[in-house]
Amino acid sequence: MNLRVTFFFIATFFLLCGGIISVLPSIPKLNKELKSILQKGRFQIKMGLYGLVSMLIFALFPFDRVMLIGDLIPFIVCSAMTLLFMFGYIRISKHIDQKTLSRTEKIITILQIPVGFAGIIAGLLHILLPGILFL
Repeated sequence: MNLRVTFFFIATFFLLCGGIISVLPSIPKLNKELKSILQKGRFQIKMGLYGLVSMLIFALFPFDRVMLIGDLIPFIVCSAMTLLFMFGYIRISKHIDQKTLSRTEKIITILQIPVGFAGIIAGLLHILLPGILFL
């Protein structure tokens, strides 16, 4: 199997999973146990690191050998989602003062769900139409 295709699916899987995880808190009847897992610091760090690996895959192993012809939008969405997961860890961390924490909370709350939907859409389009320009 082609290594480039394997990396393609690993990185695209982050877009789909990260998107779904980012959208889940908007569901009012979400299981409390699942919510507690998603809000743990370790989980946020692991997803952030997976996002960094996916960003490197999109940058170093583009599907069409040129990043601008197939991996630009997934790379941008992946970068935004990775930053949000890292900010999620900062939000959970107890080492930050309240003023910084409230600003971080506002950023995450405003951007989390739209970036999650963008991740789901970019991931699906990237799988279904991998050769389309900028997708």
